Amino acid sequence: MRCRSCDEALTDYETTRKSLATGEYINMCKSCFDSIKGDCLAFGNPALMSDDDDIYSNGDFDIDIVDYDEDDYDER
Repeated sequence: MRCRSCDEALTDYETTRKSLATGEYINMCKSCFDSIKGDCLAFGNPALMSDDDDIYSNGDFDIDIVDYDEDDYDER
């Protein structure tokens, strides 16, 4: 699969990235996604991440995955 913006080949992780708002696949490489990440909250399958999918760019955290831990939430 290729990036819809620059036609770069996507990593396995990048092919799983979806918009939290719409649930649609984003299909953008990290470089292109970095330009919209402030406007588009997204998640992907962290099991498919490689060193190339580093979400901690320049020491800043990019909201790129959802890490759900049941112990962090109370059931009511």
